[in-house]
Amino acid sequence: MVFIANYWMDPSETTVIIYSNCDQIELRLNDRLINNGHRQDDNDTSHLLRPPFVFTIDSFIPGRLEAIGLRK
Repeated sequence: MVFIANYWMDPSETTVIIYSNCDQIELRLNDRLINNGHRQDDNDTSHLLRPPFVFTIDSFIPGRLEAIGLRK
C-alpha cells in the first residue's frame, strides 16, 4: 500500500509525505526519480510501526507525482 499525502498543486509546498507499509519508496516527478526520501523519525512518529517517508523537492514543478513501493 502506498498513499501520497499531497495533491501537488501548491507551489509553496515542496515536501511530499508518503505513507506506506513498503520497505522503500521510489518517488518520481514527471518520470524523474527523486532520490532524497527518508522515513520520518521524530517524536510525532516514534509510536508508529511504519513512519511515513518524507521527500523534499528542490522547487515546485507542475506535473505527475508517482510513488512506487518496494519490498525487500
